[in-house]
Amino acid sequence: MLDRRHPIPRLMSHLERPIASALNNWIRGVTTGHEVPRPGEAHLPTAIHYTSIPTLLSILKNAENRFDHPTTEEGQAGNPAELGHVRMYSTQGFNDPQEGVFSRNVARDMAEDRSRSIPDADLLNRLIWGPSDRSQHYAYVASFISPDHNLNPSPQDHLEFWRAYGDDGHGCALSLTIEPTFLRQVKYGEQAAAEFVSGLWRTVAPLSGLVTTIHNCEIRTEMERRLRGFIQSRMQGMNYLFKSAAYQSENECRLVESPDSANVPLFEFRGKPKSGFITRYVEINELSARQVFKSGSSITLGPLVRNPQTTRRNVEDLLRQRGLFGCEVRCSEVPYQNPL
Repeated sequence: MLDRRHPIPRLMSHLERPIASALNNWIRGVTTGHEVPRPGEAHLPTAIHYTSIPTLLSILKNAENRFDHPTTEEGQAGNPAELGHVRMYSTQGFNDPQEGVFSRNVARDMAEDRSRSIPDADLLNRLIWGPSDRSQHYAYVASFISPDHNLNPSPQDHLEFWRAYGDDGHGCALSLTIEPTFLRQVKYGEQAAAEFVSGLWRTVAPLSGLVTTIHNCEIRTEMERRLRGFIQSRMQGMNYLFKSAAYQSENECRLVESPDSANVPLFEFRGKPKSGFITRYVEINELSARQVFKSGSSITLGPLVRNPQTTRRNVEDLLRQRGLFGCEVRCSEVPYQNPL
């Protein structure tokens, strides 16, 4: 560990405030473009989440009835809540191979494009993104579908989403009343990512100029490492708000937590015995069942749920038992069946 009299800690102590101010101002401007609009009428859902029936039950049942085991990073038992939460899963298990690195990949291509002739582009990318190993980049994300998109006139009962995210029609779609200020809209395609990268480069460019003036290799490497950590700590999951245009039909909005968020209990979900499947997730108060199942919310049972009317009544009874009276339970109207 470097002594505080070393030039790097002294320099960082002078730089932290102006760096933080510039980054925070830029981030505020960028996140404005990712805001999720409020519904036109009160008590309308703001986000739709497809999941399985067992996961729905773990949200609605109390701690004694849950299927998973809460732990903190240190492996200690977490505090059980009266009700469950909509989970924020680790992106390491997501199906998009460019999850969290799409904008970084666009930045790499921009740096290699000689026609752009951007000074210090490689250094800028190192300061912002660091190592290229995808395993070192992950966050906890709760994924939702915006309910008011023209491409998805009935997003709470949509065949494409049942197949991909609703347990192949055996699950459910939750239309939830999440405060829109907690959510951020995902943007799609290389152009949106390139605009994000260009703005970030302009903000960080003065720092790259500072680094290039350091000739001592050891000091320069350490300076890059500290600046990178400082920048990444303030990016607030922005990398997870850009995806390939191939996913545009999902019209996704998200809530993102970084892996090092303080005071957020960590859970592990274990799959079927001998499957070897383990994934991690976190739960936050903003996504507790009591917060998201308010008046105007609804649960749509998938087109392949067995005994749908009986299941609907059972879910309605469970909602009443848990004191959640504003949520309607419906059955899917999508004609869908498993192929023979």
